[in-house]
Amino acid sequence: MLCCRHQTSTNALYACCKKPTPHAIIKHIGIPDHLPKDVVAVYTGRDLRDIGPFRVEEVEEGSKTPRQYPLAVDRVRYAGEAVAAIVAEDEYVARDVAELVSVEYQPLPAVVDPLKAIEPGSTPVHEDLSYNICIRWRRRYGDVAVAFASSYETVALKLRIQRLAPTPMETKGIVASYDRPTGLLTVWSSTQSPNSLREWLSEALNHPENLVRVIAPDVRGGFGAKYNCYPEDVIACHISMRLGRPVKWIEDRLRISGPCPMVGICMLKWRQQSTGRVGLKG
Repeated sequence: MLCCRHQTSTNALYACCKKPTPHAIIKHIGIPDHLPKDVVAVYTGRDLRDIGPFRVEEVEEGSKTPRQYPLAVDRVRYAGEAVAAIVAEDEYVARDVAELVSVEYQPLPAVVDPLKAIEPGSTPVHEDLSYNICIRWRRRYGDVAVAFASSYETVALKLRIQRLAPTPMETKGIVASYDRPTGLLTVWSSTQSPNSLREWLSEALNHPENLVRVIAPDVRGGFGAKYNCYPEDVIACHISMRLGRPVKWIEDRLRISGPCPMVGICMLKWRQQSTGRVGLKG
């Protein structure tokens, strides 16, 4: 569960309701009938479906990238994916209401191992792609066949790169403020790539890039976690544009150790010569 907060009473707050289900169809989202007076709005994925899918960075030209929405629409695909956003004047009210949101799921098989994910018949995480392989490519340098034939020993190695959870002292955060008379969206963000974030927000929100201003104040280390455009960035900006009020979200420590994409397995094979020279094949 994520919360955002602002110090002044003229600004809105929002929290995202998170659920631990890794893969499931969303059958029903229950919003409490009676909400505290400090609650401004409650949104689900269907309410925000007019937001264009925000960009998922391509690995390489030609790679297959899924349609990613800031709030889950119809199904969740990883543990911790946001299913609802609660907007309130008070941070703790937002947190309490987020806990009251009920979600009925129809569980689907989860894919948690990268090698099993690419096996034939494995459950696709994104049904519009039909399989879990982003891209295949080959790189060949020199005469590999001759180099391997002239070697005397083959060595194979499997490297599993553990899942990482970047944990900077300063968590991610964003303040979005939309000025309706001018159409200017001003964003203060802990991003380490303000120009890219401006481009991504413009694309996702279908808002002219020259009317999106991203300000990155003094930002400390991110360890890889402060470059991409995250769902919360898009949600905060969209809600500010929708309500005409500034919106702030600050990542908490529970969230920062949650979903993280950095995990990998490397399969290496090489033949080495008697001189100690190594020829790699991965």
